[in-house]
Amino acid sequence: MTRAEWKESLGVALATLASQKTRAFLTMLGVVIGVASVISVAAIIQGLNQHITDKVRSIGSQTFFFTRFPAFTFDFDHLPQEIRMRKHFVPEDAEAIRENCPAVQKAMPILTRAAFLGGSNEVRYQDNHVQEPILRGAGPELVNVLPIYAIARGRFFTEQEETHAARVTVLGSPISDALFGALDPIGRDVRVNGIPFQVVGVLEPNQGLFGGPGADQFVLIPYRAFHKLYPGRTRPSKFSGAAAMFPLQSPTTLRLLRPI
Repeated sequence: MTRAEWKESLGVALATLASQKTRAFLTMLGVVIGVASVISVAAIIQGLNQHITDKVRSIGSQTFFFTRFPAFTFDFDHLPQEIRMRKHFVPEDAEAIRENCPAVQKAMPILTRAAFLGGSNEVRYQDNHVQEPILRGAGPELVNVLPIYAIARGRFFTEQEETHAARVTVLGSPISDALFGALDPIGRDVRVNGIPFQVVGVLEPNQGLFGGPGADQFVLIPYRAFHKLYPGRTRPSKFSGAAAMFPLQSPTTLRLLRPI
C-alpha cells in the first residue's frame, strides 16, 4: 500500500467513525470490557492459586496427618464398632515411627477437644470470655512440624513444661485480642474450661482456608496437661483422640509407614 492509499484509507475510516459515533463508541466499549474482564479473571485466578499455595505451605506441604477416624467424620456414634474401638495415639507411637522409618523427620501425637467433636470449651479472663475455641494438646515440637502455629508474641511451651504437664497456654491472635484488648497477655492467667493457665505466647494471625479452622481458633496447651485433665475415653465423639504429624523427606516414606 502506497503512502497515498494509506492516507485515503485512514481518512475513510475516520469519516466513518465520525458519521457513526454511537456505534463506534459501543464497539470500543465492548472491546474494552472484554479485555478488562479477561485480565480481571486471570488476576483473580492467579491470586486464588497463590492464596491456596500459601495456606498449604503454612500447613506444611510435606506434613501427613494420621487420625483414628476417617477424615471429616462428625457423627461418631454411627461409626462401625471396629473403628470406634481403635486405640488412641500415644507419644510412644510417634517414637516407634521415628525409630522404624528413618525418612520421617519429626513425628508427634496431638489431642483435640472441640464443639464439632462433642466437647464444649470456654476460655475466660476476668469478665471477658471466648466461647467454643478449639482446645489442642501437643508437644513443644508443634511449631516446627506445622508452620501455621508460628509465634507472634512470647514463646511456645518448653520440653520441661511438657514433661511436667505445666498449665501454660498459647492463644490464637483473635482470642487474645478478645480477652485482653490492648493489655499484654504474656504472663497473665486465663481460665480454660474453669482451669487456670498462664499465657506464654500468642500465635500469628491465620484464619484458615475457605472457612476452615486456622490458628486463630486454637488454644494450645501441653500434650501431657491435656491428657491429665481429660483422661476419659468413653465417648469417641468427645475427643478426636490423637493425630500424628509427619513431615516427610521422600516419597518412599509412605511405603515404609504402611507396615508400621
